[in-house]
Amino acid sequence: MPTISNAPSGENSSPTGTEKIALSGSQWASLTTIRAWMKTFFDTLYATGAYPTGHLHGLTLSNDGTDPTNDLDIAAGNCRDDTDAQNMVLDSALVKKIDAAWAVGTNDGMLDTGTVSGWSSTVTMTIASPCVVTWNSHPLAAGDKVVFATTGALPTGLTAGTTYYVISAGLTASAFEISATPGGAAINTSGSQSGTHTVHTEKTYHIYQILRSDTGVVDILASLSASSPTMPASYDYKRRIGSIIWRAGAIKPFVQNGDKFMWSTPVADVSDTNPGISALTKTFTVPFGIKVDAILSIQGTGTANTDLPGAIYFSDLEGADVAPSGANGAYHLLVSSSAASVSIGAITQVMTNASAQVRMRVQTSTASTVVRAAVLGWIDTRGRLS
Repeated sequence: MPTISNAPSGENSSPTGTEKIALSGSQWASLTTIRAWMKTFFDTLYATGAYPTGHLHGLTLSNDGTDPTNDLDIAAGNCRDDTDAQNMVLDSALVKKIDAAWAVGTNDGMLDTGTVSGWSSTVTMTIASPCVVTWNSHPLAAGDKVVFATTGALPTGLTAGTTYYVISAGLTASAFEISATPGGAAINTSGSQSGTHTVHTEKTYHIYQILRSDTGVVDILASLSASSPTMPASYDYKRRIGSIIWRAGAIKPFVQNGDKFMWSTPVADVSDTNPGISALTKTFTVPFGIKVDAILSIQGTGTANTDLPGAIYFSDLEGADVAPSGANGAYHLLVSSSAASVSIGAITQVMTNASAQVRMRVQTSTASTVVRAAVLGWIDTRGRLS
């Protein structure tokens, strides 16, 4: 390979056989000037040039090792803002607190408005048909997910740690009723109860990298809004870099690898006996307010071969409602056997709507047909491909 040097004129080879091109002193000076200019040019281009539209690198989210309940770790990284106008670079990792109002810097708050403590309260509940839960001046709306905890025992009909849904029936400023499914029948309670009961509301917080362009300061913000967080004063650019779920009074543990977010423990969201063969809408524990690809573990079983669900099909609610069948390809799991009893499982992926919902249908359903589905995690491209 030729090399360039300011060797004396006429020297054009070396003992190793490497060819040299001799330059005069003035030529060498000119080349040195050009090389210096090119270095300056490309250094400047790298520092100030626009990242590609949708660019996002690093900025990995994780539960903090010291306070995983309330704190989120954000790795260093960079991205293009969501208007494609600014590069945003986080040079060093940050630790941000979801239980505190936003303040610039590591080990400070990240909430744009409100408090997470406002989503939990001690409550009382009736043993009645339906069960009525009292929480004075609660912030709940129909469709909200709630989870109960207790120091004693909940009434029969309710289980601590199970997700329930606030329904419109009986919803007042200080009381609400719950169902096992979104918009479902109110739950009745019986038996006895003891201890102090607490309700926790499940909420999705969307995590943003934000930029104050007049100073170049970059920080992290958490908001219930999937598109329009309340920005701190003078911060004028943002980009959603992920979403987390606040459940049972804590940031639900997860692991992120690029666009893939996996729950530390799978969440069993569906367990239906005799679901019928019509389309059902199912809600999964994935971020609310955005569309994601839910990663599901599904299972079909029956006590006899005639009870098996046949084809099980989960689909995007914005797509066509297709009857599941092995013949038409509309299935994620085929469950059929000549055995007296069988249970078969599979892992699949399906797009949710912005309410964390998908469509579920089975081909066959009897009193002994059981379909279960747990969410393992989700894929969120975070604006990279839009």
